[in-house]
Amino acid sequence: MVPIEVFATQRLVGERVQLTDYDDLCAMHSDPVTMATLGGVRSDATTLEFLRQKMDHWETYGHGLWIFRDKPHHQFVGRGLLEHIVVGGNDEVEVGYSLVSAQWGQGLATEMAKAIVSIAFHCLDVTSIVSFTYPDNFASRRVMEKAGFVYEREIQHVGRPHVLYRITRRQFSGKPTLEFADGTWRIE
Repeated sequence: MVPIEVFATQRLVGERVQLTDYDDLCAMHSDPVTMATLGGVRSDATTLEFLRQKMDHWETYGHGLWIFRDKPHHQFVGRGLLEHIVVGGNDEVEVGYSLVSAQWGQGLATEMAKAIVSIAFHCLDVTSIVSFTYPDNFASRRVMEKAGFVYEREIQHVGRPHVLYRITRRQFSGKPTLEFADGTWRIE
């Protein structure tokens, strides 16, 4: 597997998380609107621990959390991940995505999710990947469905009810494609 540390989609650039992303993550994690479906507001200290865990995951697995910025202004819009996790009592590979609330409703979460699914199936030797959210987070559930995930079951995660969605390699159509051109990984 070749680690995909930086890649571009139609409107976004995803970059491997670094310590320099701390301030952007703190701002995101302190916004109660953004964090309402992500476990609640996090302190700066908790965000630093989160950041360190995500950087360690990259060192261990060669993939993990990406910071997403818009192409025109390179402005922080959110974060997405491809991460090994225990969920519902099983070892899984999770696709996750979250946007700052000012960026909601523009299809960016779907763009992020589709790109990460493509990386998972083009670059990892996995047969399925999962995504999950609170049962009443209908916007996130719709993103999962647009990215090809199918509802599987209800689970308990971190002491709260969640819904688990899955996509298998067999269900993955190969789109979007992942290609390396002009020194940049592109997901179209």
